[in-house]
Amino acid sequence: FFLHEKTLSLAEINQFAGIATKAKRRHVMSNFMSEKTEYQLSYYPLKLWTDSVITILIFFSITLLLVWNKYQPYGIIVALIIWRVIWNHFYNTVKNLYRQLIGKPAIELTEAYYYDHINDIKIYWNNVTQIKLWQSRGNTFVCFDLKDLESHIKQSKSLVDKFLYKLKVYPKGVFVKTEISLVKGKNEEIFGKINRSLQYKAAHNSRLVAWLVLHFLVGKY
Repeated sequence: FFLHEKTLSLAEINQFAGIATKAKRRHVMSNFMSEKTEYQLSYYPLKLWTDSVITILIFFSITLLLVWNKYQPYGIIVALIIWRVIWNHFYNTVKNLYRQLIGKPAIELTEAYYYDHINDIKIYWNNVTQIKLWQSRGNTFVCFDLKDLESHIKQSKSLVDKFLYKLKVYPKGVFVKTEISLVKGKNEEIFGKINRSLQYKAAHNSRLVAWLVLHFLVGKY
């Protein structure tokens, strides 16, 4: 897997024990703490373009039907209200097509967070309690249970999500999700990569605690 596990070598332990100078000790500690890893998942073009074209056609068809009818100005008013509600979804649809064309990733995984470019949402691993696969109407999603759901709502530009959260009627367990059907690769493998990133973060935290204990035992920094 892409994540590279950082461990302290015997030489580095000796440095912390006092063989090296304090300056070198700071250098080793800095390298250990600042290491970053990243993995990118690409869009699945066929699924992305098929769904996007259908979505765009539906949006414009509804708009034309409302604007070109005899019940004006009510048709235009209703069309504007609908566009205001669905604008974020329409914008994300066009944005994802553009990102796929220029070779940008659909999902980014790092040590610190999960970035869902499909919905433009960043989720920090330390805010995730668990993830699961969920299928609905032929599409597959990875769903996140969050400790702090409000942090997700603050990022979301969806008026529907904000409205459901405000009324406390959102679907629990599947409210925060990414459609991985739009991501290249087998759904189970994609989920496995995301899950391993989450597990790696937990293991990394354990190693960090061990590192802090080691630092305490070998002397003040």
